[in-house]
Amino acid sequence: MFYIEMLLLVAVFTGVILVLSNVFATAKEQSSNAKSLNGAVQLAENAAEIVGGTDDHSEMVDLLGGDNNAACHLESQKLLARYNGDMEPDPDGGFLVVITWEDIEGLTNYDITVTWREDPIYELETSVFYE
Repeated sequence: MFYIEMLLLVAVFTGVILVLSNVFATAKEQSSNAKSLNGAVQLAENAAEIVGGTDDHSEMVDLLGGDNNAACHLESQKLLARYNGDMEPDPDGGFLVVITWEDIEGLTNYDITVTWREDPIYELETSVFYE
């Protein structure tokens, strides 16, 4: 009888360990996703502050690229900036901030999209009135 009880205890203990390891693995994945989303929101907010502070697109490139101007460049109606996981400008970074805009009679509408390895994470729309 003692051996049967010990076998049942070991089986229950093994089941509890399996369930808890699954819970911890899921929690780690959720934590990683939350970190990526938090970084994306921070990058989008920083970009919105920059576009609200200046109407000169070349100055925006300098501000978004920091000391590493290779991390940010301007295409016709699009500004692209890359960042690494530490939110530092990096030409090979996984985060990509794409800023597009449309001018309508002194009002400029900006669409800021943050992606991680080609997957969109966060999008922010803002408008700035320039005199």
